[in-house]
Amino acid sequence: MKKKTFISYISPKGLAKYPRLDQPYSWNDSANRNMPDPDGHFETALLVAEKEAQPLIEKVKEAIAESGIKPKHLPYKQEVDKETDDPTGNIEFRFKAYGKTRDGEPNKIRFFDAQGRPVPSNIYLTSGSTIRCLGYISVSKMGCRLNLKEVQIIDLIEREASGFDAVEGSFVYDASDGDTDTTSFETNEETNSGAADF
Repeated sequence: MKKKTFISYISPKGLAKYPRLDQPYSWNDSANRNMPDPDGHFETALLVAEKEAQPLIEKVKEAIAESGIKPKHLPYKQEVDKETDDPTGNIEFRFKAYGKTRDGEPNKIRFFDAQGRPVPSNIYLTSGSTIRCLGYISVSKMGCRLNLKEVQIIDLIEREASGFDAVEGSFVYDASDGDTDTTSFETNEETNSGAADF
């Protein structure tokens, strides 16, 4: 049996799809949707044009070859149009991270702006935002996984505005008062010591 290996990656830039990165989530049957759960996962899909996706696909293949394992599932697939079932020309990657470390401590995804500067770790990332992902690849019989540590936000799509108009009141949120914690992300598995930075 080959030694377990972890290969670091930085993804090409792409469009975030259904990101849940402000806190960990898990599926709730009674609510019929994903709900915040400290024991859940952080996750996002990333849509990347097929040509630009090839370097990360090659990284995944490299990790599988080094592991000597044939995984049941891969962390990417061809995106198809929901109405026509025709390929869109994009590859859809899936990134995940554990909500807690092996020691039971909460994890956080580290966020960076387009200049590579840290931003609040609880920022609410929206679908359609342009991002890059950083982490490491692990392989098991159940599947190959793109473990997520950091996200670079290149273009942020604003959340939909509420139906409220402005009224007089004492509470006005100032982003400069927000959480600026950029605590390093810890994983439930050992990480590649040569992990790259943005």
